[in-house]
Amino acid sequence: RLVEDDNQRKAFLQRLFYYAVREGVLFGEAYAVSPEFEGVAVWHGPNVRTSLFALLFRVGAARLSCELGVRLSRRVVQFVRFLEHARRQHAPAEHWHLQLLGVEPSHQRHGHARHLLAPILARCDRANTACFLDTQNPVNVPFYERMGFSVVHKGVVPPTKVDSWFMLRPPRGELK
Repeated sequence: RLVEDDNQRKAFLQRLFYYAVREGVLFGEAYAVSPEFEGVAVWHGPNVRTSLFALLFRVGAARLSCELGVRLSRRVVQFVRFLEHARRQHAPAEHWHLQLLGVEPSHQRHGHARHLLAPILARCDRANTACFLDTQNPVNVPFYERMGFSVVHKGVVPPTKVDSWFMLRPPRGELK
């Protein structure tokens, strides 16, 4: 785990998701199930040419490192660098990147995740563009496979020892 303590992890994830959604609204595309935010998706389009660190910095996430402390901040930096390196290695130059997909547990299994993915997947199909994502939850892999993604790499995220699956949905013209 990135954050070992359960209470600290919950607080960290709430703050991180806040910044990720804010960043998606300002610099990417963000979708919500409803105004109550039972689920959200944040995407970066092919035109986003900067690192996640730079984007998060632009929306004020630098404050997060002060809140986390030095040790946890270093772990977060290692984690994000690994994910970005894997994306550069395994995703095509032109692709949409699913930065965040989350559905409140009490609202899962109602089709919200599929609904949140649909607009960008349809746009990618029309434009013959690939999509890329990573997940650290093995339960998510079959769902993404049903949505047309395939695992292109599996790796252990340092310093966490957490498995991560990197998945690609090829351009429509490359589907077999």
